[in-house]
Amino acid sequence: MFTSVCKRISPWLLATLLLAPAAANAQSLPKWEIGIGLAAMQLPYYRGSATNRNFLLPFPRLIYRSEKFKIDEKGIKGRLFGSDRIKLDFSLAGGVPVPSEQNGVRADMPDLKPTVEIGPSLQLKLWRAKTHRHALSLVLPLRATFAIDLPSLPHEGWIFSPYLNLTMAQYRRNYWVGDLSIGPIYADAAYHDYFYGVEQQYASASRPAYQGEGGYAGSRLTLLLKRKSGNKMFIIFARFDTLRGAVFESSPLVEAKSYHVVGAAVTWQLASSSERVEAP
Repeated sequence: MFTSVCKRISPWLLATLLLAPAAANAQSLPKWEIGIGLAAMQLPYYRGSATNRNFLLPFPRLIYRSEKFKIDEKGIKGRLFGSDRIKLDFSLAGGVPVPSEQNGVRADMPDLKPTVEIGPSLQLKLWRAKTHRHALSLVLPLRATFAIDLPSLPHEGWIFSPYLNLTMAQYRRNYWVGDLSIGPIYADAAYHDYFYGVEQQYASASRPAYQGEGGYAGSRLTLLLKRKSGNKMFIIFARFDTLRGAVFESSPLVEAKSYHVVGAAVTWQLASSSERVEAP
């Protein structure tokens, strides 16, 4: 009943996601901004893992705004096509490395390399308030996944995670923004096999061999709250995930059928350009 857009997100990329864009309200903003931030969060190694890690991470805040290319709080995006109601971007996401455990479901199995995901994302604006401060959108991201196993980048499958996103905001000098998103996740057999597959050579009495198959991968609900005050921005992030009904639910590597991710961050703007551009 809940959804996921990016299932396993690296600490740096999760810190980036914590700063998701505000809302569809045109305003004059600096063409570039430079700042720093600090994020604290708890997240599992992968969806279904019972092993959580806590992170306290400093990170740079780099913003660049142009008509065709953007580096902002949501990541690196190139605008391939856009109109008032439809927008096509490309975007990046990623996942953390998963070490083999001494004791646990992945004991004596090979480590999983960190992953990077890239692909197009189509956004359809379904509703927007007259003030442009509240909006409902359908977002359709499709990403190819690659393991970072240098010097090669083996392809590890595809993930499709459509979601509805409701944005509510109040803009003044010090503004607040709230985002609520929900939707399902789907991935192909290669993607599921990378995280949940067990080859015969690693099978045991407690961990039978398993091969992933494509299909439904669960759902996720995400809540994001931001408030800007002067040159600082405060962010609270929460995600609730369920794997019930997922095609890989029977994998011996799935320990938890549901879990949550929580995080908070604060950023400081240090410098910005005098040149201004119109931007959401």
